[in-house]
Amino acid sequence: MTGDPVPDDAGRLAKHFGRHRVPWLMALCAVAFILTYRAPVDASLSDPWGTLLTAQAIVEDGTIRLDRYVRDERYLYDPIEPADNGHSYDYFPLGTSLAAVPAVALARLRGENMIYPEDNRELQNVLSSITVVVCALLVFAICRRFLPAAASLAWTAAFVFGSTMASTLGSALWSSNLALVLGLGCVLVLVSSERRGIDWRVELALGALLFAAYLCRPTMVWLFVVTAFYLAFRNRRFPLTLTLTVATLFGLFVVLSSREYGQLLPPYYQPSRLGESRFWVALAGNVLSPSRGVLIGSPFLLLTLTGVLVWLRRLAREKLVWLGAGWIVLHWLTISGFHHWWGGWSFGNRLFTEALPAFLLLSVLVARTAREALPGRARRLAGAAFLATAAFAAFVHSHQGLYNVYSILWCEGIDRDESRIFDWRHPQFLASADSLGVHEREHELLARPPYRLGEPILPTSESAIFEGFSLPEGGGAWRWSSSRDPSILFKVDEPLPVAEAYVLVIEAGTYQPQQIQVSLNGTHLGVLSSDRNWDPAVYRFAVAPETLKRARRSRQPARIFEFDLEIPGAVLVGDDEGSRRWLGLCLRRLELSSSDTGTG
Repeated sequence: MTGDPVPDDAGRLAKHFGRHRVPWLMALCAVAFILTYRAPVDASLSDPWGTLLTAQAIVEDGTIRLDRYVRDERYLYDPIEPADNGHSYDYFPLGTSLAAVPAVALARLRGENMIYPEDNRELQNVLSSITVVVCALLVFAICRRFLPAAASLAWTAAFVFGSTMASTLGSALWSSNLALVLGLGCVLVLVSSERRGIDWRVELALGALLFAAYLCRPTMVWLFVVTAFYLAFRNRRFPLTLTLTVATLFGLFVVLSSREYGQLLPPYYQPSRLGESRFWVALAGNVLSPSRGVLIGSPFLLLTLTGVLVWLRRLAREKLVWLGAGWIVLHWLTISGFHHWWGGWSFGNRLFTEALPAFLLLSVLVARTAREALPGRARRLAGAAFLATAAFAAFVHSHQGLYNVYSILWCEGIDRDESRIFDWRHPQFLASADSLGVHEREHELLARPPYRLGEPILPTSESAIFEGFSLPEGGGAWRWSSSRDPSILFKVDEPLPVAEAYVLVIEAGTYQPQQIQVSLNGTHLGVLSSDRNWDPAVYRFAVAPETLKRARRSRQPARIFEFDLEIPGAVLVGDDEGSRRWLGLCLRRLELSSSDTGTG
């Protein structure tokens, strides 16, 4: 992002990185390996679980069948059993299992067994971290075809630490890991051939890489499509060798699939898996949702998109731009047609991972254009914006995605409630114990009947959640506070009744004389002042309409109200830890209504 002329300090820094690019690149790779290898967030026993087990079946039995493993009590994942076959297989793509055969063979010589979760997890951890390092080297090599060393290191760091290269590839040996390595390899061959040209041997190598990438992730078929069009337009001839290579390997794959599965393609590769999503919702969610949007998790890509729009005429002359843009669009449309478009139990925009080489290609072309087209001050501003957005992306993917265990716990129930993906109040990258607790309470509350203004909330009411209160006592007549800051949550269906004023009615007694702070939806309503011991009284608090508008909006057409108390004079009673509680307020009734209908 730095150009000429530059300030002296920036110029010296750029020269330093240029002279010492190899040590800095090795340091970046070392950090990437350690960061991903030591990460506590681990998805190895989810979808990737069967990958190394299939490789072990190949090593020991010469087959991809998992028949003898599924009977083992340590087998963790449901296999697939194609009709009229009678055998069991891992559901996920075969490519990574085939590539992992040498590593699994060495592990077996050391006495490790992939049916053991700890052995499976450890080998996945090593291999996944290695793929991150290989991706870093390939990204840097691609960047150097367009940018100086310092800028190449900056963009490499942004993509490695600020995208799913870290948060997805570093959490397990997904099928995306090797697919991304192969995709970056194809892009490197293409950009390197800009000067040297492409002959039949290069097309042969490209064909092998492209089919291997498809074998790892079927969505990589679009890389073959855009590569074939790119070569045809660039060389003004049909890429015959490339097409024949891919067609031959694909034909062999169909033959093997027919013999093994009894169908043309294995289940995971079937096009019928698409077309079951809410397409337009998925299309927006994959780029702009707070928890699964690629532009939200890696906002430096917004600079790339801006650059493409600003210099569209100039960039349109670059055939590589069309390759990158076409790949992104086709991939985006495909994953948006998948019924599980959000990627399930994972972090961030996992399903966009295989298209990262296309984003990289557009980014470096925009960065090169920016260096040539922008004056010095504008370049420095663009550089600052890049550093700021890349730092945020690194926080999201390398810290929150790999080291915040709550970020993966956030996925609990995501497959039943995809609307959480669009919740800006509790995005996955900001998950915490408190935010997960809020979500769990909200989820429970939304399943309850709504509260209707003017009706009482009693200690036994099903429409409210009582937090920091005892269970109903006295035959359901009251609840004692059991903390110093109890609260009651309830939902109100919209639209709210229109009134000039509202009233909150509390019928309660106290353990001893108390001064209790009363709030609704974060707005302080007043002080409940009691000089009674036990005897109930009715307290009324005026509520402004603005206070009701501050209710938390849910993902349903309802608002969540929160009634809070602060009881500094609560008394800790009880003889042992199991029976101790803070007694302060004895609640008998809570009611919210318009001032005309309020009771008390």
